[in-house]
Amino acid sequence: MNWSEISAGATDLFWNVAGHIVADLLVILFIALIGYLSRSRIKALIKSLQFATRMRKNGISNFYNSRQEYVTARAERSLGEYMLRCRRRFLYVGVYLAGATERDRIDSVLSTLLERGCEIELVLLDPDAPRETIRAVERHLAVPNGTLQQLLRHAHDHFCKLRSRLSVAAQNRFAIKLHQEALSSSAMLLDEGESDGRMLVDKIHQAGRDRSFGIEFVLNGDEKGLAEDFARSFKRIAEASH
Repeated sequence: MNWSEISAGATDLFWNVAGHIVADLLVILFIALIGYLSRSRIKALIKSLQFATRMRKNGISNFYNSRQEYVTARAERSLGEYMLRCRRRFLYVGVYLAGATERDRIDSVLSTLLERGCEIELVLLDPDAPRETIRAVERHLAVPNGTLQQLLRHAHDHFCKLRSRLSVAAQNRFAIKLHQEALSSSAMLLDEGESDGRMLVDKIHQAGRDRSFGIEFVLNGDEKGLAEDFARSFKRIAEASH
């Protein structure tokens, strides 16, 4: 027997042993996996998959348990970065666009969107809405009694002044409207009906803004169910505003 025959035999023996080892490891792994996936765990996994499927069918693309998860659970870490995803049309329906407290940053984002040729529509809560409406929203926001009206006036005046400094063409693409609905949530609709259209619904409750949760929807024109219902309800408010 020459050296080449010995070498070939050793190689075959090596791969034969290695194959048996890998096969044994796979069997052990499979048995361990079966042991881990108890009946209850399998049921839980199936329910999770069914839940995810139902959410997708209703257009839900993400869920944020708190404001903190806006930073940790999505690519855009700030409100401004999220708004800059818009390419054609931006619609906000809510209270006073809370992120507008960072005036310089929001102004810069709005200016960038307008430079792109985007249409912008901000639908804010009317400072002169009935007192009962103002109080109801204060309770939802968990802000001190009597403080919301001033925030509303400040936001409205600020955006009007921003609009007045724009070119005529930009002003025609930047609408500021007021509504008088006691909203318990706000929404941002970005490029609705386009392939990358989306909507972020920010739910507000009495624990305050930082503890509120958010739901993100796909709005590419094919969505049905909850996404469609939410979008339609906010657009109705926008259409009825002045």
